[in-house]
Amino acid sequence: RILTGTMLLELPKVEKTYTATEIGNELGISANKVGRIANAHNLKNEENGIFVLDKSRHSSKQTENFRYNETGKARLIQIIKSTQ
Repeated sequence: RILTGTMLLELPKVEKTYTATEIGNELGISANKVGRIANAHNLKNEENGIFVLDKSRHSSKQTENFRYNETGKARLIQIIKSTQ
């Protein structure tokens, strides 16, 4: 863009994602329970979010974590509220 004055490559689209901890805090449950509910209902797929590599909190390892998109978050909220 600096040399030509126009955009040559489009920037990738980035959507908001949520961790299990963020969803759990919003609903008043633990992140562990969010993960167990998601696994029980097979929500960890491309339609509901993405797998990302994060740094482990307690070591220098990289771990694969699932981040929920708006669709996944809405489905989790719907499932959790219907069971209460």
